[in-house]
Amino acid sequence: RHEAIVGSYINVGSILKACQEYDEAIDYYTQALEIYIKSAAPDKGSICELYNQIGSLHAHGGSFAESLHCFRKAVGFCSQQLGESHPIMAELYDGMGSAYCSFNNLKGTLGCWSKAWEIRLETFGKEHPMVATSYHNIGTAYQKLDRKETALSYFKKALKIRQAKLGEFHLCLGD
Repeated sequence: RHEAIVGSYINVGSILKACQEYDEAIDYYTQALEIYIKSAAPDKGSICELYNQIGSLHAHGGSFAESLHCFRKAVGFCSQQLGESHPIMAELYDGMGSAYCSFNNLKGTLGCWSKAWEIRLETFGKEHPMVATSYHNIGTAYQKLDRKETALSYFKKALKIRQAKLGEFHLCLGD
């Protein structure tokens, strides 16, 4: 029974997110999260995904401090429930890194994005497109630190993986 209600909250939230109604979308995702947490057998993976969505929505809406708070809470909960090397942890570290980047805390950004890279490398292997995403993110942090040669090295690693795995003309090669 609660799965249908949660699904409805998530569906409404996703449409509101697409319409850039971030505060209202947060309300719907939060309702879904609360139902999952209170359920007899909570789906821990879904709880982590909802935390990730809520943190991202706060960032999209410009509430970077709230975004960072949400991602920290999510990392604490999800690492305890699913383990530090679960793939969702990489998504959470990516989001937290982006929140740090919004505060121009590039040390925090690099720490989070490097942790996401480690998890993806361990989970997916060195030639996976998600590993390329981590290389791209880390390159972006180094670019913001004005360390151009280091940034270039990471961007080239990302490009090499994406060309090999996605093909020469894939849209993400424009990132």
